[in-house]
Amino acid sequence: MNYRIGIALLGKGATNHLHRREVVDALNGRGIQVTFLVREDYMPLLEQLDGCEYSRCSFQQEVGRVAYFRGLFRYLRGLYPASDPGVRQFHKVKNHTRQRLRSRIGDTVLFFLARYHSIMRVAVNLETLLYRNVVVEGIDATQVNQLLILGLGVTGTQMEGDLTWWARSHLLPVVHIVGNYDNLSSQGFRGVPVDRILVWGESMKNDAVNLQAIPEDRVTMIGTIRYDAIAHEIKEDRKTFLISKGLDPGKKTILFAGSMMAYHYYEALAILKELQDSGIDCQMVLRIYPNKGLMDSVYMEPLLAYAAQMSDVYVSLADPHYQSGSRDHEVLQIEETELWHTLKHSDTVINLFSTIALEACVFDRPVIHMWYFAPKGRLAVAPAIYGAYPSLIHNRRLLSYGAIKVATNRKRLLKEIHSALEQPERFHQERVHAVSKECGNLDGYVCERLAEACVEAYADR
Repeated sequence: MNYRIGIALLGKGATNHLHRREVVDALNGRGIQVTFLVREDYMPLLEQLDGCEYSRCSFQQEVGRVAYFRGLFRYLRGLYPASDPGVRQFHKVKNHTRQRLRSRIGDTVLFFLARYHSIMRVAVNLETLLYRNVVVEGIDATQVNQLLILGLGVTGTQMEGDLTWWARSHLLPVVHIVGNYDNLSSQGFRGVPVDRILVWGESMKNDAVNLQAIPEDRVTMIGTIRYDAIAHEIKEDRKTFLISKGLDPGKKTILFAGSMMAYHYYEALAILKELQDSGIDCQMVLRIYPNKGLMDSVYMEPLLAYAAQMSDVYVSLADPHYQSGSRDHEVLQIEETELWHTLKHSDTVINLFSTIALEACVFDRPVIHMWYFAPKGRLAVAPAIYGAYPSLIHNRRLLSYGAIKVATNRKRLLKEIHSALEQPERFHQERVHAVSKECGNLDGYVCERLAEACVEAYADR
């Protein structure tokens, strides 16, 4: 079947999950040509793939009453499912600065409405009236036959929602795809109608049906694109890789994948020293989170200089532009090759409720959440305002598999690290179960299933 698909690159999730050679090759293999629809500020930052077309697109700024009501509906949908106690607690912590009585009363009403997906579906139907005249500049609707969009108009995917409404007004079929394991559970209710959605595995399918009210026959499980390619990207064995990073392959290796707060990186280095002082012959890979606020902060240069003095530490930068001097560039695609090798060759992984916890399970590595913050009064890049984050649906579910331990203080973290290094095989079955439920089928053919689903959706249009 020969036709052209437009793949939207409007957020960093899409640039990491869909702007990939293996995705293009799978679509080309089914006779589908690819045009990437790129938001204007991303265009000069993308390294273009051969054999693809690129169209710069932009969206009209919302103004007036339309902007007000669109924002109100987005806020309402962002509170869903307010019937979940973890979601309610998270939003109460997040919105703790809304002190005025009028705001508190309004939030109470909206929280009540956001308990039910029946009300959310009504909200989406009403939003149709607000998106009748969506204008997307730079895209010719006659030059593409189908769209592939990562994002459902939930929190953080406003442009993806606008593009979906634009496509429907031009009678273009849309296939939606999910980029992260929290997108259907903890990011609110979808803001667009869905004709076909591609998800990872069983847990995400249940979220699509039960939380997002998408009919089951419109949901297709394909697996996880990024994780499916991992096996092909591991080129170096443990000895070769660790020596190339100045580390000792004979030592236990801890991967610390940090947060947006500098405190945790200094804390990780302090923990490494304490482990070594206790007699454990270990070393650490310090993976720096690609957040521009952190990378440009006054903490970064001293941190890098301090880590460089430690012979048993290697600093891994997720921001591929930092060392090149292009530090003002947005991180559209994080560094992956070093990350996958580090996960493969580490003995345990420490993080702060990030996706790396699931990635550690993919590599069958013991994983621990560091979940404590700088004491009050000490400097930090940002305040720890997300105290309720562990209670969100996707985090509760990942913890429910029993594969991940949580440390709420340094003493507990040291104990968990000791246990993980001494008995790495513990919780193996739990990690396998977590990957099966969350990631779906990782058999090397996820991109082929994506292409097949697009062809089927196009035939059924």
